Amino acid sequence: MSSGKWYWECELDTLGQSGVNREFVGVVGPSWEIDSGSDGTSFPQVSGNNGYAITTKGEKISGNTTASYGSAMSAGDIVGVALDLDNGKIWFSINGTYPNSGDPAAGSAEAYSSLSGVFQPAFAADYGTGNSTLIANFGQKAFNTAAPSGFKALSTSNLDYSI
Repeated sequence: MSSGKWYWECELDTLGQSGVNREFVGVVGPSWEIDSGSDGTSFPQVSGNNGYAITTKGEKISGNTTASYGSAMSAGDIVGVALDLDNGKIWFSINGTYPNSGDPAAGSAEAYSSLSGVFQPAFAADYGTGNSTLIANFGQKAFNTAAPSGFKALSTSNLDYSI
């Protein structure tokens, strides 16, 4: 995606090791890669391609920088991602609530701004002890929380394939 306003959700079905940032839900640029030795403390940027995510520990993360953002999550919680590439902003919700009074429909209190370029959804599951299962919903079934006004489900029926 390089333009438009998109929404999708991710159910945290099972979480392996609690209290660590090993599960991420967000977006990455086309050349992004995770650092398997980071112990969940970084969301590296490769060749200028940014990654923006929320972690199950309740932090937002980009590159090696984390900041408090919401509360820690548990199995069964639903993370919503509202991505506005027309205005370069992203929001994350936890069970339908946007931290810091975020409001994607109004374009206010975003998690990150100044996003530009091409992005794709990104998910990372626990690679330490235990197993994690994350279930993505791009609109193939009803969302847990309705997409914000003006945002479309990231489904094939809403994508433009023209070249």
